[in-house]
Amino acid sequence: MDFTRIFKISSNFHFGFDFDFGNLIDLLGIIVNIGIAYYIAKVVQDKQSNKRVLKDYFISEVIEIEKEYKNFYNKFLKGEIQPQRVLEWFKVINIRTETLHEFLKEQYSIDTIEIKNYRSNLLNLITESEDYQAHYNEVSFIPGNDLKNEVLVFNNRNNKTFKNVIIKINGC
Repeated sequence: MDFTRIFKISSNFHFGFDFDFGNLIDLLGIIVNIGIAYYIAKVVQDKQSNKRVLKDYFISEVIEIEKEYKNFYNKFLKGEIQPQRVLEWFKVINIRTETLHEFLKEQYSIDTIEIKNYRSNLLNLITESEDYQAHYNEVSFIPGNDLKNEVLVFNNRNNKTFKNVIIKINGC
């Protein structure tokens, strides 16, 4: 068998492409379309990633605020917070919730009035109680059973507040 004849390439062999001006424009069109598709996919993916990162940040902030409340409950019910410090704690948590509220409203048009109401209702429940007012000037304060029960009932009724805000953030 003569392999030289099988593999011999003639001098007039070509790949079947005639590179005239029309084919060149078609080729450039394909390259541009591939570039645009890549760019769009990359931009959309980056935007989705950025949106997810931002949502995750806000969700983690809601979770942190919820943890702060749980920590407050534990310390308050055990009598580990001085009565005067209760108002200071609520001022600090108010700053955090207001900041979160403003960002969520601006970024996602989410109203977090539930958290604001949660804070103000809990504050009123504690500070307007006779038990708290009677012991305000004391160094230590262990809430009585009535106030403890009211706070625990409040917590149980409003426990879903933070979960609802997380669901709203995820839904955007």
